[in-house]
Amino acid sequence: AARRMRDAVQAQPVARAQLADGEPEVTLLWNQDGTPIKCRLDWLCRAHDAILDLKTASDASAEEFARAAGRYAYHLQASLYADAGEACGLGSRAFVFLVVESGPPHGVALYQMDEDAMRAGSVLYRRALERYRECLAANDWPSYPQEVQLLTLSKWAL
Repeated sequence: AARRMRDAVQAQPVARAQLADGEPEVTLLWNQDGTPIKCRLDWLCRAHDAILDLKTASDASAEEFARAAGRYAYHLQASLYADAGEACGLGSRAFVFLVVESGPPHGVALYQMDEDAMRAGSVLYRRALERYRECLAANDWPSYPQEVQLLTLSKWAL
C-alpha cells in the first residue's frame, strides 16, 4: 500500500515537481520569545520555496481535508512551521499539505491554508506556547479532572 501511495504521489505532476529538489526531514531549532522550539519538516523544497507536509487521508477532497485540518489543528502546524522557516533563515515559504488517500486509487491533492487560517493558527500556537511556559514555571501539568465525570453520548449514537 505504501508503494502504491508513493507511486500515486510521483504520478501527480505538481507533487512530483515539489519533490524533485529538496531535502527530507529537516530539523529546525530556534527560540520563540525565550522558549526553545523544535520542528521537523517532512520536506524542504529548494526550487519552489515551500515546506511540504505529507498527510494520509481516507478522502483527500478539499471538503474532507478542511474538516480534518480543523479537527486536528493543522492550521496551527502550518503557521508554526512557516514561522520556523523564517526564524531559521529559510525566508518566507509556502506551507503545503501533500495529501494522499490511503485507499485505492490513492488520490493526491495539495493544499495551502488561506490567510485567515494562518492567522488563527498563529494565535493557537502562541497560546499553546504561553500555556507551556506557565506549566513549566509552576511545574504543574494539568490533565483531565481527577473525579468521575458524567458522559453523555452524542445523539447519533443513541
